[in-house]
Amino acid sequence: MKSSFLLWLALLLLPSFALAQGWTDPVNLGTGVNTDRVETDPCLAEGDTALYFDSTFENPLNDYDLRVSYYRYGAWQPSTKLGDSINRPVDREVNPFVTWDGRWLFYRRMEGPGYRLLFSERINGVWQSPRRLTDFGIPLDDSTGRDWTVHFNRSMTRCYLSSTRRGISNPDIWMCEKVGGVWQPPTILSDSINTPGYEWKPSVNADETELYFRSQYDHLVGHFYCSTKVNGVWQGKVDMGYTINDPNYSAGGCWITGDGMHFYLDQSRPGTIHVDDIWISHRLVGVAGEKNQESQELNFLRFRNPSGLPLEIEYSLSKQGLFHLGVYDLQGRLVSVLREGREGPGRQRAVWEGIDLHGRQISNGVYFLVFEMEGKASTHKVVLLR
Repeated sequence: MKSSFLLWLALLLLPSFALAQGWTDPVNLGTGVNTDRVETDPCLAEGDTALYFDSTFENPLNDYDLRVSYYRYGAWQPSTKLGDSINRPVDREVNPFVTWDGRWLFYRRMEGPGYRLLFSERINGVWQSPRRLTDFGIPLDDSTGRDWTVHFNRSMTRCYLSSTRRGISNPDIWMCEKVGGVWQPPTILSDSINTPGYEWKPSVNADETELYFRSQYDHLVGHFYCSTKVNGVWQGKVDMGYTINDPNYSAGGCWITGDGMHFYLDQSRPGTIHVDDIWISHRLVGVAGEKNQESQELNFLRFRNPSGLPLEIEYSLSKQGLFHLGVYDLQGRLVSVLREGREGPGRQRAVWEGIDLHGRQISNGVYFLVFEMEGKASTHKVVLLR
């Protein structure tokens, strides 16, 4: 048998996959985002193709500015600093939140002795001069600094925030809701989420069934946690596990993608370029025995590998949408991400070289190509033999 890989493809549609517990080891986003300075507080927008964060890179005072990196050609491109209307030379700008459509930006700026919550609208691609958050109509404290970070749902009818409104120095997670076109005062989430410790930087998925945040109470360093909503009630927080949390590395800011499949975090861990970098972890996926929910927007054209690897995958999308094509092993662990982001419509092509997330050649065995789009997915089996 040839020494190179021979690839056997089973093109019969397999049962759909179901989510399993756990996350992959975080992968550094690379030098397009991370530099020899500090990068923190990731936030995605514009179909998960724009990554906003704060960084001390290119700041003459080594202080924080807001920056953005765009996902192009299969990688995050070198970031650029937002305009002078957002970043002021002598002030610190941190904790960005950008709405899903990329229209509104919310962030904190240190002015004098404390922070102030601000917002800006992007018009014709240009961020306008920021205004105080009270001008947005939401009853948050934008002057004393007790309201920290904000995260809006997709319909802009609920705002999750970290705040010291309870009267203690450590922040809790609160939520305020827009009812009848009017924003109501914030209410604190339950004690199943908040502790006497430190809870902040909330992030929710698109359907608001999962809430992710940082907490520092049960551990010497901050950990990332998740709470799920059942029958309208947030359940007790669950530690995200040892692949994400480590007793030696404190958690920072975090972001969950709308589909709940990808978790962005800032952390100092082995492989960090400098102090704090931004990383990504993918939710583990397992193959279940239920009926396949193949997306009608996705058509498979052919799989081509005349001489083994690389595997060329051709597919067609009938409309534009968020798309994920990944390779998973038999345990449901993500092996490689082939394509990700907003794609279509039209014919597309992806290539797999048999490399995993860490750039290593994979071993022989059974793997699964998983196509996801708009909450539906289909799976194809791949058998690799030497």
